[in-house]
Amino acid sequence: MNKRCTKCREVRPVSEFHKRKRNRDGLQSHCKECCTAWWQANPDKKREYGRNYRRENHEKALESTRKHYRKNASSIKQQSKRYRQENAAQISIKAKIYWQDHPEHSKANYAINKAVSSKDIPPVATLNCAHCPKPAQDYHHPSYAKEDRLKVIPLCRSCHKREHAI
Repeated sequence: MNKRCTKCREVRPVSEFHKRKRNRDGLQSHCKECCTAWWQANPDKKREYGRNYRRENHEKALESTRKHYRKNASSIKQQSKRYRQENAAQISIKAKIYWQDHPEHSKANYAINKAVSSKDIPPVATLNCAHCPKPAQDYHHPSYAKEDRLKVIPLCRSCHKREHAI
């Protein structure tokens, strides 16, 4: 079966059209080639479309990301390791700049590390997240004030990210 592309006006097999449920025939009106050309010519619109989709379908997008990671975990880890090795100098520079720009964070982390070393507080890996049943990976500082440096909450990585996104 064939269909005419409304963009390039060529008659093509239906296999060369993306699916689209809301159209009567269940296919896009533009062929895959024309769609690809349009997206490449409009990267800003593609980026905005992606942002809007992820915002409106947060759970679905998150599950898709998790599924991709589970399927490709070893190659993703290798890629990350290779990146860290190849860019160690730049990563180190960025870290130094961050700690210089945020001295209160640096002092709070130092206080936590010192407290863990002296066994005043348990290592975070021995605790569960305060928000979910996962193992904790980070201590969260609700406040970086000097008197609150040891008032921390054990959180898993995803809950910690969520805490800072608020």
